Amino acid sequence: MHSTNVLELSFPAKSTLDVETVSVGPFDSAVGLSEKEVADAAAIFREHGFVILKGVLDQKGVTEVHQTCLQLAKGFSARDPTGQGNRNPGRYSIGGIPCLRLEAFAMNLLNCQPVHDVVEEIYKRGIASESGNAEFHDEPHYFVKRAGGDYCLGTTANFQKIHSDMRSASPLAPTLGDAKHGPVHSKEVPPAISVNYCTEDLHRWNGPMRIINWDQMLGFGAGKGKCAPSLDEEIKLEPDWLQSKIFPLSAGDALIRDIRVWHGGCPNLSGSARFLPALELESARKMSFDRESDERSRSKGGCKRKGQQPWKDRVATLPEVFYNRFPPRVQMLCKWVRAPSLQPATSPEQLLGRRDVALAPRDPFHLDAMSYLAAAKGDIAMLAVLDKIGCVVKRLDEFEAFIKWLRHEARGSAGPAEVTSAMKRLLCDLAQGTTEGELEGHARVVSTWAWQKLCANAPFVSLHAPTFLYDGVVAQVSAWSPLRKFETEAVTVQSEDRASGVMGRHCKNGKFGFIDLSDGSEMFVLPSSFASGCLAETGTHVRYDVVVDEKTGKERAENVDVEKQVVLTARQPWKRLRREY
Repeated sequence: MHSTNVLELSFPAKSTLDVETVSVGPFDSAVGLSEKEVADAAAIFREHGFVILKGVLDQKGVTEVHQTCLQLAKGFSARDPTGQGNRNPGRYSIGGIPCLRLEAFAMNLLNCQPVHDVVEEIYKRGIASESGNAEFHDEPHYFVKRAGGDYCLGTTANFQKIHSDMRSASPLAPTLGDAKHGPVHSKEVPPAISVNYCTEDLHRWNGPMRIINWDQMLGFGAGKGKCAPSLDEEIKLEPDWLQSKIFPLSAGDALIRDIRVWHGGCPNLSGSARFLPALELESARKMSFDRESDERSRSKGGCKRKGQQPWKDRVATLPEVFYNRFPPRVQMLCKWVRAPSLQPATSPEQLLGRRDVALAPRDPFHLDAMSYLAAAKGDIAMLAVLDKIGCVVKRLDEFEAFIKWLRHEARGSAGPAEVTSAMKRLLCDLAQGTTEGELEGHARVVSTWAWQKLCANAPFVSLHAPTFLYDGVVAQVSAWSPLRKFETEAVTVQSEDRASGVMGRHCKNGKFGFIDLSDGSEMFVLPSSFASGCLAETGTHVRYDVVVDEKTGKERAENVDVEKQVVLTARQPWKRLRREY
């Protein structure tokens, strides 16, 4: 049975989403996209439900938006000092505040020509595919709805449930969709599109969004009306989805997504908040439906919320001073958000007012199997720093915790001599403020050792049932039940002075294969290196010696041992364990 530890599951070295295949660019934001790039982006969106545009914001725009996000986060933190969040712990949506009153959002997120080039092509193609010919109107096929997005704190140790932002929609089973929700069930014509912008690089540690495509949704049963899975169902049935993350991405990149595509938040233990501000767009059809529905409801004396403003007043959040600075094309898209009497916000915090930003969790978010992440968050944050060691040199004063950690490890490290040496060399180079020499090489040595040390103590998670460790033996529970129901906490591994990994791919009908390592690399292995004379099954945890092959001169695995696994019942696991051992 295939299993992996919670660190490798939560912070994979490589995403299961091939970011390059769903990306267009990079390109010069001052020049824009070529016709071919626009066509390619629209085609990718149509196939997957999302597309990534690289480099749509220049450095000036990135800096302005990021600084505004930091100020918003400061306001949220003042009102929610415990980090409870308004979605799940450590997670915040900023879609409920009028962000178009912020100059950085309006002038960069909204007034972004490459994004509108692609979105316009998406709607043109969708309408043409749906009706057989493109509809031509005096008005656009879509309009700006608002600006918003989300962010998560750098101490967020949980996954967010994978979900659709429009749960009433049924794009893969339109005949099952309820017409009362309006024009939201057509897969070809998105009722709404969200454009998430990266204000900093997205990497494995800082909580990049995970997202899956239409085909994966169909495979799970969305075409038959099945809803997105709960977290425990996802980790049991579709564990690869937890690693289908939009990284690596650079500051200035943007994700254009149909809001009905399933996606979710991931752990961010980098020590720094991760922001994904967004521009939200809505089809002309959906905009008209919302407006007319609100007018009908009010004409009958009804209103969903007592004292709620009319729809047209709620969406009008763009100050006239910003509107006047836009080119005519963008002004047309702002028909409903334009607010002639509204003034820009004097500061991001002004928009929060007395707003209650701490709310109860929206969805179940806790997995006992992931509890280890919270316990190890300090060390994981140090791994994130090691990955961007060049920034440490430039901003040494901002990484006091890292220097303290590095000194502590260098003094008390029980690791190999080369690791201790690398730590001391790092400290020396950082003290001198230099990036010369082998700074990044030393950082990789320390990072690899620290990662393996953390993995050695991390519980294993089965892809079909929860697993945990007991005295160095991988123990699997036969039923999916919260681990807290068992008699003891067992998250300890007896470390060995041997390399370890997970059996990966078999090649040439089993004539050779590769062991997947925790740092994302592979180790070559032959069947003869196993006692059985055959390669272990993919997903099996193994330990081995590293030798140099005499013929090739390259390293390979030898004396490979399969880690023993004991299957326990959920009722009396420890009694059975004692009986067998």
